[in-house]
Amino acid sequence: MYHDDGHQLYMPQDVRLCSVCRNWVELNEFRKRTGGGIAPECRECHNFIRAAQRRRQRARRRTKDLQQAIADINVASHPPDLRAAATAVLGVCGGLRGFAKHYAAQFNAAAEGSQMRTSMLLAGVRLVLQCAKELDASDVRPEDMSDEELAAYSVEPR
Repeated sequence: MYHDDGHQLYMPQDVRLCSVCRNWVELNEFRKRTGGGIAPECRECHNFIRAAQRRRQRARRRTKDLQQAIADINVASHPPDLRAAATAVLGVCGGLRGFAKHYAAQFNAAAEGSQMRTSMLLAGVRLVLQCAKELDASDVRPEDMSDEELAAYSVEPR
C-alpha cells in the first residue's frame, strides 16, 4: 500500500478494522462465517449486540406474557382460575416485587383512559377482592401478617 507521496505504508496482515467499534483488531478476534470469510465486527462487539437483542426480546416476551396473564385474570370466572392466573403473573414477573415494578411500568406507559390501563386496573381490583374474600372467610388477619407471609398467602393454592 502506498501513501500519496509515494512512500510505502506498513499494513499488518493479521489485523482488521471492526465495523462497529472502529478499532484495529487481530484477525483471530473476528468470527468466521459459515459460508467462508470473516464477519465485519469483532467478537466483543458481536457479543454486545447479541446480548442487547436478547434483552429486548425477553422484555417483549415478558410484556406479552404479562398482558396475556392480565387478560386471563379478567376473564377468570372461578376463584381457582383467578388464583392460577395470578400465579402465572407472578411467575412471569419473577415474584411480587418484579410484578409491582413491571405492572407500574406497563400502567404508566399506557395512555391515560386507554383500554390497557382500564384492563390492568380491573385485574388488580379483582385480585385484591378475591384475596379479601378468602381472608374474610379465614381467621387470618392481613394486618398481623409480615410481607413474606402475605406474599406466600397470595401465591399458595387454597
